[in-house]
Amino acid sequence: MKPDRDEENQINNLINHEEWDQAFEFIATIEKRCFKNLRARRKKLLEEIIIHAHQENYSTAIKLCCKLLSTDRTNQDALRNLAILLRRFNLYRSALYFAKNYTDLYPQCPNGKNTLGI
Repeated sequence: MKPDRDEENQINNLINHEEWDQAFEFIATIEKRCFKNLRARRKKLLEEIIIHAHQENYSTAIKLCCKLLSTDRTNQDALRNLAILLRRFNLYRSALYFAKNYTDLYPQCPNGKNTLGI
């Protein structure tokens, strides 16, 4: 079962307005309703994020990052990729927010400092 068109529109609206917490909460309810095996779902989402980012389909990659983070807010790969993708859209405040979350959760990881530009 997939989200219906109204749910997809609401997700897009929340993401476009950078209302991250509301987006994550809303998406989490849909993900939990639609997918029983969230671990497998997260793995598939990460694979799709990488594919779409490499194809320069950044809007879709951002949406997929949000879906992944909705059920795993500390996912290292999704936090960093989302920060990088948001920076490409010149959404610097949000990019910094997710990069900072990444470095707060994983302070010893050099990728986080690189993402922050340190």
